Amino acid sequence: MNYRALVALSFFMPMWAQHPSLEGIWNSASLTPFQRPVELGNKEFYTEQEAAVYEKSKAQEVNRDRRDGGQEADVARAYNELFFDRGTKLARTRRTSMIFDPPNARNSKRSKRGLQRTRRMDLRTDRFPTAA
Repeated sequence: MNYRALVALSFFMPMWAQHPSLEGIWNSASLTPFQRPVELGNKEFYTEQEAAVYEKSKAQEVNRDRRDGGQEADVARAYNELFFDRGTKLARTRRTSMIFDPPNARNSKRSKRGLQRTRRMDLRTDRFPTAA
């Protein structure tokens, strides 16, 4: 490696270190929720037995191919399981949520400034509605 290439590499290296590469194929097919359910409190991991019970109950709950609940529920589940790629298992670690910080694994409250920005964006999109 020549000297110029080494200097150029050392110049760009800090930029690479600050921005990790997120390239690749991402798969979110998991029953692990993004936020931890409130009833779990600060519990980080399921035991094997708890994970098995959760996976079974969640798979049954989100199954759109069931025909219970009457006509309205059936119409609300208009797309069957073919169109969903949600996974059938929790993450290998058996975490109770994808978020792990703060300890309760819940999204923190939005700041006043953030709420104001969201309201402004909502007003802008309401002014120019998309074609229906």
